[in-house]
Amino acid sequence: MVNKKSIIFLALLFLIISSLSAQIEGFFVERRFVQRLSWSGDDYASQYEIIIEKWEEGFYNQVQQIYSTAYQIDISLSPGLYRYRVIPYDFLNRPGRGTEWIEFEVLTAMLPELNSYRTELDLSEIDDNDLLDDFVLLINGNYISPGAEIFLRAFGGEIIAPSSVQILQNGQIARLIFYGPYELPEYFEIIVRNPGGFQSNMLVRIHIPLLHEGSTIDMLLLQQLLAAMLGENVEDEVEEEEEEAVPKERVYRYRGTAWYFSAAYTPLLSLFDNQSFTPEIPTTLSGMTFGLGFIHTRERGFFGWGLNGSVSSFAFSDFQTNVFNTNLAFQLYLPKRTTALRYQIGLGTPLSSNYAGSYQEIPFRCFNTGLSLFWFAGKHFYTETGMEIIYWVFEDKNAGTLRPLVGFGWRF
Repeated sequence: MVNKKSIIFLALLFLIISSLSAQIEGFFVERRFVQRLSWSGDDYASQYEIIIEKWEEGFYNQVQQIYSTAYQIDISLSPGLYRYRVIPYDFLNRPGRGTEWIEFEVLTAMLPELNSYRTELDLSEIDDNDLLDDFVLLINGNYISPGAEIFLRAFGGEIIAPSSVQILQNGQIARLIFYGPYELPEYFEIIVRNPGGFQSNMLVRIHIPLLHEGSTIDMLLLQQLLAAMLGENVEDEVEEEEEEAVPKERVYRYRGTAWYFSAAYTPLLSLFDNQSFTPEIPTTLSGMTFGLGFIHTRERGFFGWGLNGSVSSFAFSDFQTNVFNTNLAFQLYLPKRTTALRYQIGLGTPLSSNYAGSYQEIPFRCFNTGLSLFWFAGKHFYTETGMEIIYWVFEDKNAGTLRPLVGFGWRF
């Protein structure tokens, strides 16, 4: 038999368990952003009443009424359309003239998703004589807000804003329009920043084919377009020499195969065998090298390969020789294609030797490998600096040398 104390104890236990259960089921974490409302202060006001209303079902309904002595408040509101007004109170707690209603909107902060990109126009179908007035880039993703800030960032930090932005299919596609597409870099980063501060980025590579040399496009039209990009005025008549005024460092034309002619000063420094390279025989071209070769590069790539031959004049302590080298070269263009690294390996054979004042054959072979840096100062002219290691194989001994290189050349 259950007495009254047992009933009371069970009832209390039931209430406690029910209360704990309700607290657990109703527990949640609020993850909202904070909004700040501010206004101009009144010297005669002791406090302010802030009334906040939300647009719901066709009407504004009051959701908060706050009193504050400061000139601003921080609140947390759910997404929606709101309005607020501020009423000052004097030192006698009498309300003064309030402000007009000020509307504002709280948007849902979402992280944009960037999945892929493509060009609206198939660039592979562009004819050599086609001149693009604009360029359209499509970004595929999700949660791209209509008020999103979208821009490009090139290597080096340069910010490029599109001429026009369209958000389509409920935030799944961003359509970016650029006027003057030939100013765009080949590699860049797309940044999409939604209202609220959430942003995503994606690396992009777009190669826009330029006009090939020899195209029959109206050069006046091309000159006017390039000048418009630079904010310059162009006369109706453009002389042929004015074409050279276009900034060449911004324009890359695909060449396929480029030929290089170079001249360099290449002294020898001993590595082993203590071979002296201070000649006893007077020589005028000692240390000079002249070369000719080619580098082939794919249109959408930065890496190329090629062959080159060179004639070098070397002077040892007791003889001088002219050597013909055949080299296999690998070249890597750096960003913007104004510089490049080249690695080459080759084999050298003697052409002629002057031993103790008389010309005679001195049998030897040499093997060389080295790395050099190219800087292209314009369309054709370039400078080169680098270092090579040469291994000399004579009949009676071997020797090793370093060969620093400083020179210039012409690309065509």
